[in-house]
Amino acid sequence: MRNASFLAILLLASASLLAQQNTTSSPTIFIIPPLNAGCPIDFTAQRRSKFELLPINAGQLKLKQWVQLSFSQSNISKVARIRVTAHGFSDKLRAIPANAIFGEDVTENFQLEHQPGEVGLFTSYLQTHNMGGVLWVEITGIDYADGSVWQRSKASQCRATPSGYLLANNLPAQSENPASRF
Repeated sequence: MRNASFLAILLLASASLLAQQNTTSSPTIFIIPPLNAGCPIDFTAQRRSKFELLPINAGQLKLKQWVQLSFSQSNISKVARIRVTAHGFSDKLRAIPANAIFGEDVTENFQLEHQPGEVGLFTSYLQTHNMGGVLWVEITGIDYADGSVWQRSKASQCRATPSGYLLANNLPAQSENPASRF
């Protein structure tokens, strides 16, 4: 019996020692590039709480959503125009199961004008007309004051996703012009 116990302890000890040995594989490091790695300017998107229901055509209501875009980069002063596309879901009524993955079904395009030479952080307010909610916003093109143009490609994309949180009383000030410019 004593030999059997000693053999069991020896077997367990050798198994635990084998588990402690280094393997021949080397550690792997994964570097995931940021989503906007090829984007020439930094920007963020934030939902604003100014929702409007406007009566149109025989009592139907139309929902509009505001999105605030903030741009910041050292070379923003050289930008003359930015083309932006907002991706979201339509304002049509629908039933969506709670466990469903819901994607975009409508886009809206905006063109933002900028006075070259202005520096610092710039903000623009977009007002959607056919969206019940904005899922993400992308820059599709940038025109610079010197005539050069940046276009979106598979290798370089500019994308921002607004937070799902919406603060109450997070409205643009009355003096701010919510037109599609910054």
